[in-house]
Amino acid sequence: MRKPEPLIPLTHHEMLANAATITRRGRNVDLPACDRAGRLIAFKAVSSHESGLEMRLVLDLSDPRGPALTQFVHHPSGREARLEVVGGAIDALVDAAFAQPVDRHFRESAGSVLADSYRIDLRRAPTPRLIGCAAKVRNLELEMDASSLYGVPVDLRIRPEPETIPPSLPDDVLAILGRAWQPLIKVRQGWKTSLKLPKGDPRRTRAALDGFARMVAQLETTLSRSPTAYHARHRRARWLTFVRRSQIFLVSFAVIAALPVIDATLLSDGRELHPFFQMLPPILLGGAILFWAWDMPRFEIPPRPRPLGLDAWTTDEPETNP
Repeated sequence: MRKPEPLIPLTHHEMLANAATITRRGRNVDLPACDRAGRLIAFKAVSSHESGLEMRLVLDLSDPRGPALTQFVHHPSGREARLEVVGGAIDALVDAAFAQPVDRHFRESAGSVLADSYRIDLRRAPTPRLIGCAAKVRNLELEMDASSLYGVPVDLRIRPEPETIPPSLPDDVLAILGRAWQPLIKVRQGWKTSLKLPKGDPRRTRAALDGFARMVAQLETTLSRSPTAYHARHRRARWLTFVRRSQIFLVSFAVIAALPVIDATLLSDGRELHPFFQMLPPILLGGAILFWAWDMPRFEIPPRPRPLGLDAWTTDEPETNP
């Protein structure tokens, strides 16, 4: 495996030549923020008096395949989103970045500001593709990583703020929203889960934006009420989720148990078991897995839905997963 060639630091002349297209658009180079050794050219932030947004550009010339332009957009609430543009000359990258409205990066759900980040690859299409979302609900930081390939579920993370006591979230708090949602898994820094999306854009982007907004609203609504109200409000949805999570285990158990029953029935009549029946359990099990592949089932015996304690939002459970 070849080692990557060391980067050649940018000269002053190279910085001026590559930044010329952007400086002509009114963005001045921020020399202290530039990284010549890393071949990064930073530009001073500009503000929009109407929206209060602050925009900052960074031109990355470190990749031999071509330049990359990133625009960071800062919201007055403190949230930050970004737009990455790749796949063309610097002039084309700048045109594509400046053609996008900056206010599309932010929206609201249940009183929280949602920051949406996008990527444009001019080699494929000039339209932005969602790559991530971020928001804050009380003392929880929420993130969606939508940069995965089409057909692959997006990752969702919930992280408590440092030096705060996170709530003891029930693992089905998002799974009750529908089949596309997986139960929460406790990890060292909060929780993780996933959301299944349609494969192609623009349906994928719309579903991701809507899904993240629903996640924010669900957590805000849940944490704004008493923990004891959660089970009462979602009793039916929790039991349906319990049954859905148990299906792969029940089907597997039924398939494995079917062979001895069939064997005993045939042998009692003095007939031999046909080889097809010996292969039937793994065939049925494989078919069940393929049938539920859209739902990415886990082989588990889920906990039975129970009412939460009065202190569920103010105490944390022991961490069990790395």
